Amino acid sequence: MPLLKSHSPSKRQKALPRSPSLLGRLRARLFQLSLFGLVGMAGLTQGVDAAGNSLSLEQISDTHANRIRAAIAPSPSVAYPKHLIANHGSPLPDARPAMADKGDIRTVWLTQPTDRYAHGVLGDAIEAGGVAVMLADGSTTSFSLPDDSVFEDLTPRLADLDGDGRNEIVLVRSYQNAGGALAVLGIKDGTLQILAEAPAIGRTNRWLNPSLVGSFDQSDKMTIGLVQTPHIGGQLQLWRYDNGRLKLLRKANGFSNHSIGSRALGLSALLSKGDHRRILIPDATQGNLLVLDAENLKPLGRIALPARPVADFAVSANQDGRQSVLLSLRNGKHYLLTDNAGHLFD
Repeated sequence: MPLLKSHSPSKRQKALPRSPSLLGRLRARLFQLSLFGLVGMAGLTQGVDAAGNSLSLEQISDTHANRIRAAIAPSPSVAYPKHLIANHGSPLPDARPAMADKGDIRTVWLTQPTDRYAHGVLGDAIEAGGVAVMLADGSTTSFSLPDDSVFEDLTPRLADLDGDGRNEIVLVRSYQNAGGALAVLGIKDGTLQILAEAPAIGRTNRWLNPSLVGSFDQSDKMTIGLVQTPHIGGQLQLWRYDNGRLKLLRKANGFSNHSIGSRALGLSALLSKGDHRRILIPDATQGNLLVLDAENLKPLGRIALPARPVADFAVSANQDGRQSVLLSLRNGKHYLLTDNAGHLFD
C-alpha cells in the first residue's frame, strides 16, 4: 500500500503549477488534438523572423485548454500519512511532490514550512526548511537546512542528471544574506545530502527559477535551464551536473520565466527540431516569446504575446510528432502556439 495517497485535486490545487516535464515524458503522452475539436477557436496571430519562418497563435476555448492540460499533466493532490509528518516534518503548503518510476529516489517533497526568509515571490512568505524522499524500497529519509537558508521553491525536479542510474533533486536554495543558489541533492553514503551547489547570486531577496531539465543537445546529457533574477532583466543560464560538480555551460541576457507572486514556475518549454532542441521562453518583458537554439542560445524566431503568461507552458504532440504549446495568458484567454511550416520546431 503506498505511503502517499493521491486524491482528486481541489479547485485551488488545480491552479497550482506543475514542475517542468522532460521532452521524453511528453512524447510518452502523445494524443490527437483532433479528438478534442477546436471548439471556440478564434483569432490568429503570426510572427515572422528575419528568415521568413512563421509561428502562429490560435485562440482556443477554455474547455479545449482544460482537456489538453488534463491529458498532458494530471494534477492529483497527495495525502501525507501521520508517520511521515512525524518523522520528517509537515509538508510545505501549496507545494507538490515529484515522482519517478525508476532510480533510487521515487518521490520527493518539500517539508518544514518556515517564515524565516521574508521574500514572498512565490505567492506567500512561507518557504521550506527541508526536503524528504521515499526510496525504491519504500524507506524514507530527509534533509534539513540550517537557519541561514531555505528552499525557495514549490516542486522539486527529480531526474538522473549524470546517467549513473541514481536520481538527483534540483532545488533553489536561498540564503538570508546572499539570495538564491542552484542546488543538487541526492543519496550519498546512505544519506540524503547536497551533492553540489552553484554560487549564490550574492544579494538577499534575489531568486532564480530552474524551469527546464532535459537533454538540450545531441549528447543526450541532462542539462538544467534556469533564469537568474527573472523579475529584473533575467539571465538564462544552462548548467550541467557531472562528476559531483555543477558546471555553467552558457548564458544569455534578457529573459523571464516567472512573474512576482505567481506559483507558475514553468513559463518555458523544451521542443525538438529533428535531432536538435529548441528553447521556448519569454523575453524579459514577457511581451514576446522567443525560440532559441538550445545548444548556443541563439534566437531563431519570435512572436508577440497578447498578454503575459500566467500558467505553465504545456507541450503536446499529435501522432505525427507535430508539437504545439498551450499558453494561458493574463487576458483570460488560451492559445496554441504552432510552427506549421516546421522551420523552427517539429
